[in-house]
Amino acid sequence: MSEYVSILAMLAAGHILAVLSPGPNNALVVAMSGHGRKAALLLAAGIFPAGLFWASLGMAGVGQVIRAVPAFEIALRIVGGLYLLWIGVKIFRGSLATQEDGSVVRAMPSNRRLFITGFLTNFTNPKAIAWYTSIFAATGAFALPAPLQVAAVIGMPLIGAIWYVAFSFMLTSAPARAGFARIRKWIDRFTAAVLVGFGLRLLIAG
Repeated sequence: MSEYVSILAMLAAGHILAVLSPGPNNALVVAMSGHGRKAALLLAAGIFPAGLFWASLGMAGVGQVIRAVPAFEIALRIVGGLYLLWIGVKIFRGSLATQEDGSVVRAMPSNRRLFITGFLTNFTNPKAIAWYTSIFAATGAFALPAPLQVAAVIGMPLIGAIWYVAFSFMLTSAPARAGFARIRKWIDRFTAAVLVGFGLRLLIAG
């Protein structure tokens, strides 16, 4: 039993470090916080099911099969790269409509669009399936009993969801809103640059 606890602890620790690291998900949460807490939370909610999907495939061993098909990885990388470029350009164009006082004059994205944006950003990330497959293999998670495998599959994306929700609350707190309002357009432009950078990295990756 102690071995199983150790495996779960390693999975949790590794995933915490992964979700805290800079990436498209965190960048988008920052950007959507400019629309308010609800927008950021809806985006975070969309990230979870995509993570659950990839974690399920990784634990089932399908991830290893997918990674063995170069054409699939290339296609996913191209789609993911183009999607991040598109989102980055949209955020940059939106920043041009942000006034000097930080108020945003562009239209608020619909709840459905926010959720789908979160989902697709995580779903089209080719690093996700590689991450889940590699960490499950590295920690020996495939040897866990079925109930604990299910707990790992649900728990890892849940860790990410908890972080993104907490991050959303931090960014939309009263002190943060007051500070962000003065530099809203520059945050959006920085976020756009991050997303475009990740998109280009995917497209030119060998």
